[in-house]
Amino acid sequence: MRILNDQQQVNNLRNIGEIPLLHIIPKTPENKHLYQNGVSKLIPRLTLKVHSKIEECFYLWDKFSPKKTLFDLWDFCYSWSRGLNYKPYFYTLYEGKKPLGVLPLSYDSDDNRFEWFGCEWLENHSFFVEDEKCIDLLLTVAPSPLFLNSIAVYDEVSKLSKFGEIKEDPDDRNIKDISNISSLEQLMATFKKKSRYNLKYDYRRLISSGVKVEMVETKDLTNFEELLKMNMQRFNGIDKDISYVDKFQEAFRRVIKNANQYSFKYIKVSSQGRTASIDMVITFKDVYYPFTGSNDVSRFNGIGNFMTYIEFEDAINNRFKLVDILQEDHGWKHRYFDKIPVVVFEK
Repeated sequence: MRILNDQQQVNNLRNIGEIPLLHIIPKTPENKHLYQNGVSKLIPRLTLKVHSKIEECFYLWDKFSPKKTLFDLWDFCYSWSRGLNYKPYFYTLYEGKKPLGVLPLSYDSDDNRFEWFGCEWLENHSFFVEDEKCIDLLLTVAPSPLFLNSIAVYDEVSKLSKFGEIKEDPDDRNIKDISNISSLEQLMATFKKKSRYNLKYDYRRLISSGVKVEMVETKDLTNFEELLKMNMQRFNGIDKDISYVDKFQEAFRRVIKNANQYSFKYIKVSSQGRTASIDMVITFKDVYYPFTGSNDVSRFNGIGNFMTYIEFEDAINNRFKLVDILQEDHGWKHRYFDKIPVVVFEK
């Protein structure tokens, strides 16, 4: 039997409910590798079911998610999937009535492919399984085209190449461990001399010019709407694809509305009635995420360095242990953050 690999087959599978895994992965020469990794006795006992009902998807997510990072949270990821109107497809392995693992996917109707539940812009993903051997089975029965970005590297990640193409994600994660940092000066000492100078110089220069810094924790959308307007104005006529806030604006509104497990605030910098910058910072447990924002770089030279300075200061003062400024370097993050490689799986 041919492995599921398109939208029609996914819908057919949903209609018939659970299907024995042995029907999808028969014991044939081409599947020999699957019967040599310790699951040969397990395959005949397993069934596969694809869930799309939100209540069922939530149950599976809640059961398997480690809930260690922002990207492990249902409220956060569901905000993206719902905001973009992407349909969920949770590929789930069962032994009897017991779920052993789930591959939570969304169908991206813009790029016509399956991605992690939420959207491809989210990151730092891990597999939701009780046993890593189930990863092999889930990727074998997963649909195609499939694009799984930002997979956290684990011991046997290279073996995923048996089931599709695995390669380095072109954008590393960018993080800074501040768990042993007690002051901004101590953190500054970890940066190269020029980078340290630029941060301090732009901060002092803009403070001397009279800029005002506000930090506001609120679910009110006023600041977000201003951030969105600034972002659209900045990239108007340049490259619409760069204005990701425009594309994901409904998802961002839902992220704000659904903020319960995680918290967020706006950091707004202004001068003489003009907004120089608005950043949205999300926090979860001991991690500080400068998540998105917009700067008026034409009127406020150095505002990017200024925001980096005050966000590091804010994270240290509030005793966070990690600052995660997300993937994509944008030509500057490497100066202040450590890079963590991640991989992409395609099928």
